[in-house]
Amino acid sequence: YGSSVAPTYINEVSPRNLRGAFGGSFQLGVVLSLFFSQGISLNSVLGSENAWHYALGLPIVFSILQVILLLFVPETPKYLLIKRNDLPGAEKG
Repeated sequence: YGSSVAPTYINEVSPRNLRGAFGGSFQLGVVLSLFFSQGISLNSVLGSENAWHYALGLPIVFSILQVILLLFVPETPKYLLIKRNDLPGAEKG
């Protein structure tokens, strides 16, 4: 769900001349996160028998951070216009 909603939201909110760069940055973030998680799971980092639970619990920190940052996300112009009938807000967005 998040892999389809987040890029759509990014494309609706971003300026027209930067939509491709912002849309691509989402995919880049996914790939870098996968790379980071593979690095964390190495035996020398957090993949040992004594530290595996830290690697398993680390996504909880990022999930909490994402929920907190969600409070600061603006509404899309399409939502403001269609659902709220807020033409000045949609034009500003």
